[in-house]
Amino acid sequence: MKNKIKAASILLAAVLVAGSMSGCRIAGKEVFFSTGSGIGNVFRIGNLRCSEKEARVYLANYHNLYRNVGEVDLWSANLNTDHLEKNLKQAVLDHLSMIYAMDVYAQEEDINLSDSEKQKIADAAARYYDSLSEEDKSYLKTSEGDIRRIYEHYALAQKVYANLMSRVDEEVSEDEARIMDAYVITLPATDKSGSMAAAAALKSATSAQEAAVVAQKYSQSDKEMVSFGRGTYPGEVEEAAFALDDGESSAPVVTDQGIYLVYCIDKYDKKLSEENKINVIASRKKALISEIIEKQTKDKFSYLNAGAWDSLKADPGNSVKTNSFFAVFNENIAF
Repeated sequence: MKNKIKAASILLAAVLVAGSMSGCRIAGKEVFFSTGSGIGNVFRIGNLRCSEKEARVYLANYHNLYRNVGEVDLWSANLNTDHLEKNLKQAVLDHLSMIYAMDVYAQEEDINLSDSEKQKIADAAARYYDSLSEEDKSYLKTSEGDIRRIYEHYALAQKVYANLMSRVDEEVSEDEARIMDAYVITLPATDKSGSMAAAAALKSATSAQEAAVVAQKYSQSDKEMVSFGRGTYPGEVEEAAFALDDGESSAPVVTDQGIYLVYCIDKYDKKLSEENKINVIASRKKALISEIIEKQTKDKFSYLNAGAWDSLKADPGNSVKTNSFFAVFNENIAF
């Protein structure tokens, strides 16, 4: 049982880290927190303030969503709940700071919620508020109007994120993500005669099998047959390689790293190219979000009301059951 509880504790920490959007440290940059967010507020980013009410809603829902791992109630089991509380509160602070950073970006870019989106948010707020028990309402200290405003903050951040991500999807072309299969012969930069002999042998090859024999004979690398995309080899090698059709070979390409010759087996490996496009898009999305947050951490001042934040507890108590804040939102609106 002890090992099961320990594993559950580790799993909770992993879920919280993986499931939250990083906001306090993004792209190696800190969101700078000090005093000055105002009474009743937890933090401020730019001119936007996150209230204690909003933080309490997130803390209660996070706690009740993640308090059980399998059959183990992490807050009731024999665990270090101080560590659990620290992890959960940090996940909530990260999530909220990311939402508010996105909302500041929305202000700068004049991105707003439409009337129809606001109506869906109002409907979601009414549904969620109606789902709360008297114990939930007493703990959260929020009205239906408060829930609507909290949902609006969340929705605007989601809208900004969706817009940014769709922009990246459109920018990544098939050619940019293309993976090709080839025999790549590498030789020392001083072996000009060897490179000319290899080039002549590749040019006379009538099949990929014959090209493989040539590659094995001349190449100095451990692996001749490779699948690669852009950014793998020096720019001049890449330029020559991606200009080839199936069955064609390049002339020797001299670089600071050595001499390269490429024989193209398949200029578009469909399966690997599709997989690589997903990776390229994910990398580009991460870079774009980091760029936005990095600019804001440089241009904006942000403040944390440490006293207010420390006074909020991750565990709302056994009588507070609410855990549907995010589910109700997702059922009513999507971007």
